[in-house]
Amino acid sequence: YGEMMDDLSSAWRMTDAPLNVPASSDDGYWVHTLNTVMETLEKLGLSVPAAKPEPKKRGRKPKVKEQSETTPRRPRGRPRKVIVSQNTEN
Repeated sequence: YGEMMDDLSSAWRMTDAPLNVPASSDDGYWVHTLNTVMETLEKLGLSVPAAKPEPKKRGRKPKVKEQSETTPRRPRGRPRKVIVSQNTEN
């Protein structure tokens, strides 16, 4: 109980915040309030929870491949030796 009261004592609200509107977690009138303290305020009903955005996909987006990139740029495999005949002196 003491830890919760200590956390709640760190939650400060600006004096110019509107009084007739219920306090919201994302209204911008909170001063240096930690996320854990905001969660506690929301659970106790002292603050309206902020709308959470949808989770984003993780990782980098795949590159869009053009048609020219789908074909190989060079022949596959190990290059073969080209035998040059030595009787070219005519």
